[in-house]
Amino acid sequence: MSVRFVVTHLSHGSPGSFYRPYEFAKQLISQGIDAKIFTPSEEDVKNITDVPMISLPNFGQKLKISNFGYHGIRKFVYSKFLSPIIPYDKLLLSLSNKISNSLEKSLDIHPDILQGEQEVGALASIKVGKKLGIPVTVDIHNIWPEELASTGHIKRNSTVFKNLMNIEQKIVENADHVIVVNDFMKNYIMSNFKVDDDKLTIIPPGGEIIHQNHEKINHFRFMNKKIVYSGLVNPREHVDLFIKSIPEISKKHSNIKFVVAEKGESINEIKNLCKKLSVNPDFYWFESRNKARSLLKECYVATLPSKNDIGRKLGTPLKLLEYMSNGLPVVANDVNSWCDIIREEKIGILTKDDPKDFAAGINSLIEDEKMYTRMQTNMINLMNKKFSWKLHVEQLLLPVFKKIT
Repeated sequence: MSVRFVVTHLSHGSPGSFYRPYEFAKQLISQGIDAKIFTPSEEDVKNITDVPMISLPNFGQKLKISNFGYHGIRKFVYSKFLSPIIPYDKLLLSLSNKISNSLEKSLDIHPDILQGEQEVGALASIKVGKKLGIPVTVDIHNIWPEELASTGHIKRNSTVFKNLMNIEQKIVENADHVIVVNDFMKNYIMSNFKVDDDKLTIIPPGGEIIHQNHEKINHFRFMNKKIVYSGLVNPREHVDLFIKSIPEISKKHSNIKFVVAEKGESINEIKNLCKKLSVNPDFYWFESRNKARSLLKECYVATLPSKNDIGRKLGTPLKLLEYMSNGLPVVANDVNSWCDIIREEKIGILTKDDPKDFAAGINSLIEDEKMYTRMQTNMINLMNKKFSWKLHVEQLLLPVFKKIT
């Protein structure tokens, strides 16, 4: 079997959107399947070596998709000042047409499966798949018009929102199979796009146990307790909730250190909030996944604040699984949906959307190391039995591929 993934996000520009298909491809290859990723990012083609990466040169060379260029495009697209005049629907169609033209020219073989990630990759894959007679799966990590509406870039009653939803409808209709990340998204798609249950498969984010000797790591973590927020600092992530909880934590535990990622549309707002509250977390950003994991190894508790809106509920954050992979108990404000994993599997603490309550959740883990290790054990068992990328591919993804071919 040969599978080609179409990915349009950079590995360090939107890690959650990149590493999901990367892990799928990596596991397929380990089972002897010919899997490759097509991307407009020349940097990822150069830097990612354990999964074959093929550039979409006609697209990438003309638009110079680099780290700087990618973030320039994101800054333009997510500008609140410009959002009233940005034709998001036309932009989406234009980008997908460029990707599809490049993809058709660049395909190294006639694959058995094309899988498009998110809207741009999905539209491009469907167009090429229809023309060449290749079955197409689309992997939907979130619903872009809902994301834009949740962040205030467009209004739900606007023409642009309706046009974008029509595009989503066409993606679901024309794909041979649709992969979603959680029950909330599956129900949303069935309700809004009138699709049959048998055309949808839930494949949640996965992970892998990174550290085998947790006793040794915990000795260091217990001596140097750091609380971390890892991932992009965007409006929907609600990082301000974590920042506002820091003074409450410091009242009881003055020696605790805090670490916050230094990348995303809201980073300047978060830094200004830190100055206002006179808190001084360490800011960092590593484009290397291994370096980021080295930092997480040193941390004690991971935070996962989130806005309670449709856009956030639809997409299970990959960093939840990255925290689990590193054996880091999680504190999150309860938005239901993917938060059910934390509640049901007992791998962290859910709080109200309130800084004092969020701080109380973190303090309870700082003070109760036995509870901490129980949650860590639950995470390890969960990763081995339910949320590993290997199991996802074997038990969920491959059956979909076999079904549509």
